[in-house]
Amino acid sequence: MATPLTTLALLGVPSPSAPLLTGAAELLSADPGRSIRIIGVGPDLIDDARWQAELRSALEAAGYSRSVTRRTTTGARWVVADPRTAAGVRTMLAATGGRVALHLDTPHADTLAVLAALREHGVPSGLTLSLSGPFGTTLRTARALNRALQTTLPDSRTHRIDPGLSTDMLTSLLGLRFGNRLFEPLLGAGNIARIEIVREEPRAQSPDECGPLAGVVQTELLHLLGVLLMEPPSSLGADELRGGLLQVLRATSVAGDGPGASRRARYLGGTIDKVPFPAFTASGAADTETLAEVNVQVDTWRWAGVPIVLRAGRALSARHEILITLKDPPRVPRGLNPARTPSTVRIGLDPAEVQITLGMSGGPDPYTLEARSFATAPLRGSGSAAAQLLEGVLSGDTTLSLGAHAVEEGWRIVTPVLNAWQRGDVPMDQYRPGGTGPSAWR
Repeated sequence: MATPLTTLALLGVPSPSAPLLTGAAELLSADPGRSIRIIGVGPDLIDDARWQAELRSALEAAGYSRSVTRRTTTGARWVVADPRTAAGVRTMLAATGGRVALHLDTPHADTLAVLAALREHGVPSGLTLSLSGPFGTTLRTARALNRALQTTLPDSRTHRIDPGLSTDMLTSLLGLRFGNRLFEPLLGAGNIARIEIVREEPRAQSPDECGPLAGVVQTELLHLLGVLLMEPPSSLGADELRGGLLQVLRATSVAGDGPGASRRARYLGGTIDKVPFPAFTASGAADTETLAEVNVQVDTWRWAGVPIVLRAGRALSARHEILITLKDPPRVPRGLNPARTPSTVRIGLDPAEVQITLGMSGGPDPYTLEARSFATAPLRGSGSAAAQLLEGVLSGDTTLSLGAHAVEEGWRIVTPVLNAWQRGDVPMDQYRPGGTGPSAWR
């Protein structure tokens, strides 16, 4: 059965391979009756044929079939307009049809201007708005953005999305925590020695891209921290999950106020799998990092005293996981030699998998405990993160959307780190592409 037409209007998208575009192709591939028309909006003098050709090239390079590529690009339009003005908004909306989903991937000042133009023109009923993070550039600008959003659209029609998050990722984490009797009693300061939440990628960072502190740690990793540490919710409703996450973030702060609370680095020239990686150079005078690490603490009864490390970077060996290190047992019976490595729970996020490592006997010497690992096979998800994000936007499901208060708490948490970096209190270390970061960090 055919579904009503949806227009996905993209403002400020840097390339046709942006996540929501590939998400649209995946949704169309899964549902032959679906109809999504993609329009790009901007002042550039691009005609429809060129826009469609760019879309086709990007989707074919991503491995989509000709039939899916044709369905995704048929009817695609480029609208020459400045959406920062009411006249530009009028021109843009005149080119849409059916339900309209408007996605902004624009600088902070441009986003505020587009929202003001929408209010001046009048927001069409049923229009849904989504934005890519980071949301603002500081705590002050994040608050200004939230005020502008709240005076433009109700929160139920506003989606603050992070391409690093997916429904599969969050439900797998919630299921592991609350779907059995093993893990939930284990999680707390009495049993946990350390938690690391890591997203490291082998791709390069563009010169004008924000660093991973603002682009990943402040959004995705703090979101995952909130889900991992929240108290058991009664349901997976968006409001309830947001409330549980917000409780954790409000109790979170940088661990200590000295330079040792964070580290930063930038990659030098090198190669990854024989692919050249030129040394990173930030645009203008920006002092942008490509690797960020922050130590935080959560001051609650359950989690007080547990060291937590948030780390994100580019041009590194791929690592996307949560690593929970358990405390040693209070005592090992005389006659048993304890394992040399601690017990851990590793939660792989992409792909989703779980690996448990415990000290056990069973080696050549039955009196010496050794680290033994048990792992699940990688779990098959219900689609890519991009498709799940777009599905949430089109269906009005805000489960993956960051709430306004959570965004502000994220900026509050990282502000002391940003201030220390701006003062030059924390040195900019260096590392070669393809490894695990600066040698001094190991």
